[in-house]
Amino acid sequence: GKYRRKELAVPYHLRVHRTCKHIYAQIFMEAGAKVVACASTLDKEFDLPKTSNISAAAKVGELVAIRAKKI
Repeated sequence: GKYRRKELAVPYHLRVHRTCKHIYAQIFMEAGAKVVACASTLDKEFDLPKTSNISAAAKVGELVAIRAKKI
């Protein structure tokens, strides 16, 4: 059968970019290119020795979530 895709009214979107060495996350507004919150493994709050593994991704996720809650 056919499925309809539900359109979610979410005003913010999460974009994650990963390179060989670092992980970056941005939360931006749907209507434009305004970045609301961001975090990466290059931030001074990042305190793990490895910067491109699963635990680094989890830490970047925590950082960007904390910053997004401050909006």
